[in-house]
Amino acid sequence: ATLRSEAVRGALHAVEAEPELRAALLSAVNSMDDSTLVGMLRGTAGERAEEVAMNVATQTRVGELRVKASSVLQALRNGR
Repeated sequence: ATLRSEAVRGALHAVEAEPELRAALLSAVNSMDDSTLVGMLRGTAGERAEEVAMNVATQTRVGELRVKASSVLQALRNGR
């Protein structure tokens, strides 16, 4: 789990350090509803989808992204 957590942390730091990347990511996730993001996350992370959402929610310094990741995490936990 540590390696995955570090990978998420590295990706977040890269996005957070580049204003254009940060803006593009926020624009993309804010244009999708939670169920779409849940489907995408399940499709890429499989059984680890909750873990990835939790890592994003707890590690990002971008408030908007934290809120969205928390919402997706809740949807995952509720089986949506």
